[in-house]
Amino acid sequence: FPTRRSSDLDNYDRNKEKNRVYVKGETIPFTGIGIEKKNNKITGITIYKGGKSEGPHYRYYENGQLYIKIQQKNDKTEGEGFEYYPNGKLRDKRIYKNGVIVEATDYYQNGKIDRTFKSTEGLKGIITGYYEDGIHKNSEMSVIQDYSKKGTIKYIMDGESKAYDKQGRLMGIVNYKNGKMYG
Repeated sequence: FPTRRSSDLDNYDRNKEKNRVYVKGETIPFTGIGIEKKNNKITGITIYKGGKSEGPHYRYYENGQLYIKIQQKNDKTEGEGFEYYPNGKLRDKRIYKNGVIVEATDYYQNGKIDRTFKSTEGLKGIITGYYEDGIHKNSEMSVIQDYSKKGTIKYIMDGESKAYDKQGRLMGIVNYKNGKMYG
């Protein structure tokens, strides 16, 4: 970064027309470290270059434990991202490409696999759910990722969904189109 500086997130805003972050009262897009605080504790750290997030981004629980660690490139999430439970155990690992999840693994608090997501084409993919043993799958769902609400990822059922019992036997198949059951 050409200049090293930090700014409290309360002191800057995103200019929606220019889609850049500025320190309040300044006309040059912010370059430096943005620090978010709650009750005088750091809850977020974001690095900005030219008013866009660039580099590592961290979010913390109020107890100081790391909550989220992701990489940003030109204001989009890129590469590996991690989310943790308040006790520090890994909750999920995601791989992003240009702000879109291409692969993810979510974990139960016991460390076993809860579910996986694997992109098949564009925003489409397959979610595979597992019983708490993390070995036997309980479902496979065809979904479409929905990023329309900022900061949230929603999965819309689209295509075939299968349910399995704990012995791995197929219990049923349901078809969805754009979140609605059909057929």
